[in-house]
Amino acid sequence: MRVVTVLLFFVLSQINCELSSIAPPKETTDKDAVDSNLTSNVTEINTNDVSVRENPQESKDNSVIVDRNKEHEKVFESIINSHFPKQHETVASSNVVSTPVVLPQTVTVAKDANIVNNNVSTQHPLVVHDSIGTKILLYTQSNPVTAEVLVPGDPSTINKISSFRSEKPLRVIIHGSFDGLDNGHWMTDMKDKFLQRDDENVILCDWSKGASANLPDQRMTNIRMLGSKVADVLKDFIKLKNVKPEDIHVIAHSLGTFAADVIGRQIQNLGRISALDPGGPNFDVLPIDMRLDSSDALFVDAIHTDVENTSLSLYGRGTAVAVGHMDFFPNGGSNQPGCNVQRFEDLIIRPIGEGVRRFVACHHYRAIDYFMETILPTSSNCLMLAYKCDNYTNYLDGKCASCDKSGIDCAEMGFKSIDYFKDDDKMPKKFYITTNRRKPYCRKLSINTNFK
Repeated sequence: MRVVTVLLFFVLSQINCELSSIAPPKETTDKDAVDSNLTSNVTEINTNDVSVRENPQESKDNSVIVDRNKEHEKVFESIINSHFPKQHETVASSNVVSTPVVLPQTVTVAKDANIVNNNVSTQHPLVVHDSIGTKILLYTQSNPVTAEVLVPGDPSTINKISSFRSEKPLRVIIHGSFDGLDNGHWMTDMKDKFLQRDDENVILCDWSKGASANLPDQRMTNIRMLGSKVADVLKDFIKLKNVKPEDIHVIAHSLGTFAADVIGRQIQNLGRISALDPGGPNFDVLPIDMRLDSSDALFVDAIHTDVENTSLSLYGRGTAVAVGHMDFFPNGGSNQPGCNVQRFEDLIIRPIGEGVRRFVACHHYRAIDYFMETILPTSSNCLMLAYKCDNYTNYLDGKCASCDKSGIDCAEMGFKSIDYFKDDDKMPKKFYITTNRRKPYCRKLSINTNFK
């Protein structure tokens, strides 16, 4: 118990240090310098740009748990400083000395995600996919634990698959910054829920090495490269396994939504994209042709859970910008109820890396938790029913409590939201909902329903 108490004290001291040292984002004045220096392998970073540093005296005073603290501090330093890029974040490239790993020719990613020469649509060269730790793994009910490894550009890996069900939906799950299969359990848990639900095909996309790059713009490049590689694999499935694009469903968290955007641009008539707290560097000011939007799939739904100031960041980790046909803002889209307690529980119960991520970004991860609960609902008589409203204030005032027209006035948040989508009414809509503080998050409410 004493160790846990000291550990929590250490965590809080690091958070206070981070908050006290954050300065307003700087504007980058030399774009050419940024273009030439933001590359894949960072070998040196000016320590003046790092806001959280190890305190030697504190480590000495807490020598009893020094190993544990150093492990936590290492994770904190990587996560606090560059985890979940804040909105409008820029990087001073003059502080970076790097050794680039680039394709044979300098290439970038255009909006349609084709790899083209001399098209400046990202700020620096793309890395080779192997250098970002790409893993594309297929699971089915026949192989729920041991994955079939898919290699971009090698159709033979798809031809060898025997357990694939081409008549079933194909789910593609993509993580965000500083995350991955080895860093947390949510991707595996989501995969298991889909396989419990039906005999489906589930692909997990791991780019953990590229997701841990220190520079936000490098992570942006890495995730776009991943999107292009995943699109190549999906094209092979369409060609070799007769998969219908309409049956492909991409679920992406945070920065992973940029990969979903690339996939949607490369594959015409992609069935669905579910964006879980979408965000990334400068997301709010990016033009539509450089980020996720409703044109990327036949149906795009989004859950926004960390769009404003929280107790641990000067900016929300996600974006308040509507990106889909249906955008859901549970509890107004920020300050999710229960996080003040849950983050401490996660820090103690979960493995160190995952616990720290959940501690720092509980609101950001709630989008995953809400969506996952709707795949296999815990209660058949509770619907994650959200109401269309102009803003959260009107919702709280009871001005949007009608559910007369399913899909127009109200819709279920999460996995079943597509059931409320109407092809003849593709106008973007914002929905609001109140959740419980703990699982089950679905909150039973008395509602006025008269579906027409």
